[in-house]
Amino acid sequence: MIGLVLLAGAATVLLLAVSAASGLGWPSWVIAVLLAAGAASALGLWRWERRAAVPLIDAAVVGGGAVAAGLAGALCGYLVLFGPLVLVPQVLVAAGLSESHAGVVLSALPAGFAVAALTADHLLPRRWGNRPRCLAGALIAATAAGAATIAPVTPGPLAACLGLLGAGLGLFVPANNAAVMAVVPARMSATVGGLINMARGMGTALGIAAVTLALFTTSRSPTIGTRIALAGLGFAALVAALTATLPPRSRASQPGTVAGGERGRPGPLA
Repeated sequence: MIGLVLLAGAATVLLLAVSAASGLGWPSWVIAVLLAAGAASALGLWRWERRAAVPLIDAAVVGGGAVAAGLAGALCGYLVLFGPLVLVPQVLVAAGLSESHAGVVLSALPAGFAVAALTADHLLPRRWGNRPRCLAGALIAATAAGAATIAPVTPGPLAACLGLLGAGLGLFVPANNAAVMAVVPARMSATVGGLINMARGMGTALGIAAVTLALFTTSRSPTIGTRIALAGLGFAALVAALTATLPPRSRASQPGTVAGGERGRPGPLA
């Protein structure tokens, strides 16, 4: 129970601090207090879980290279996926497009995601396991975000970049989640599945907050704010690619672990 309270407190307070910095108008000292409280909660969680008889999060498993990297990759992937949902409508509507037109342009992102997720098994080499798919998908997403940073912010180029961004994430997200689940003991599968879902929620909130922060701090120059936000999404995609290059430490050969290892096919989105 204590571990759950500390985990919820750390996540909530840190997200609230980022949101406050994105334009809530709160004094800077309040934001500093929130950041300190979040850091203290995270430290308290780490210390409590290390000595708890039945820890909520088994540090020996979750702290392993493959699992920790996969959770970080999941957070970055969802950050990149949901950040444009705030950015694109604001940018296009401010440029004079209607909300429905902006929605059509934005639909390129989930369309690209769906096409890649559904066709990856048929188009990619069958010898590719989850990790090569993660790396390829994250690099495609980073390339798309980089192209959007320098391309004209108009419906055509933006839709093309969003479609490519979605395709990269459609490769990365399912493969990354499957890679994480393949290397954890069966007794930890529910906990780690929950942590992946938490990473999705955190990534979603951070993506929205980061884009809002970029636009808010450059409100006098919306174009610069848009470029900064897109560059930030590209950086997050590169971090996701980096997590896919870390050497795996599979536990598939140990008793009570989930079979599949690194060669397993991508599973559900979790």
